Amino acid sequence: MKTIYNYLDMRKIFIIAGGIFFGTIASLYVISLRPSTSRIKNSIRSIHETISQKSLPTPTATPLPDFCITAPVLFYHHIQPFDKAEDQNQKNLTVTPENFAGHIRYLTQKGYTLVPIEKIVDSLLSRKNPGKVAAIVLDDGYVNNYTYAFPIAKRYSVPINVAMVTGFASSYNQLSWGQIKIMADSGLIYMLNHSWSHQSLHQDNKDTIFKQVTVAQEQLEKHIPNSRKIFIYPYGRVGETVINVLKDQQFDAAFTDKKGVEHCLSQRYTLPRLRTGNFSLTVHGL
Repeated sequence: MKTIYNYLDMRKIFIIAGGIFFGTIASLYVISLRPSTSRIKNSIRSIHETISQKSLPTPTATPLPDFCITAPVLFYHHIQPFDKAEDQNQKNLTVTPENFAGHIRYLTQKGYTLVPIEKIVDSLLSRKNPGKVAAIVLDDGYVNNYTYAFPIAKRYSVPINVAMVTGFASSYNQLSWGQIKIMADSGLIYMLNHSWSHQSLHQDNKDTIFKQVTVAQEQLEKHIPNSRKIFIYPYGRVGETVINVLKDQQFDAAFTDKKGVEHCLSQRYTLPRLRTGNFSLTVHGL
């Protein structure tokens, strides 16, 4: 009997041990199928990021509003007495020295500060109002600018801009490079790019336009270091191709002969000017 009981006890032990063994194996298998806490967290994070990327719009920069200032830019050609103008058939584009000086006095009496044209451009680029300012530009670079306009600028201590056709420099009736340097060294005369040979740039020939713009700028910078990249269109005529060339060459701005006194940053390659003559500036409402 004792042997039978021992046999039964041993069966129980084996059954219990077997149950524990196989139960442990099964539990380990089930556990191995469960994702770990870190895996669960990573999965949740990945799902959240995917949903966020799909649901949120891609941020875009908000464009700044346009910026405009009011600043008359008056342009002249010849400054000389009428008898000189008649001798050279230049009367239509001539303002007498007396009237030119009168315009300067009128502007200052009306509270305008005469400035280099680059100050107007810099005000646009920096979005800062320059106050009540105006600029004077002498187109083409005639020798009478040196003979008559330059002494007036010195008399009134006001800056004047000269839009130079650089290919004509030192030729008949045009400013020489020596005169240009004297004027620039005075601190009152600022030289601007008015093309190399005064060819109308209202055309699609990019090679021609590129030469007219870049050769003139190179010549200016050779004689007047640090000349600003501001362009004055010959005849005031402008087209898409020349605007693209000026942009590619990183010019700051360009001026036409379109009438107006408001300059806007969005239109900085087609800025307006005011044509002047032997008349009162009240004609322009100044």
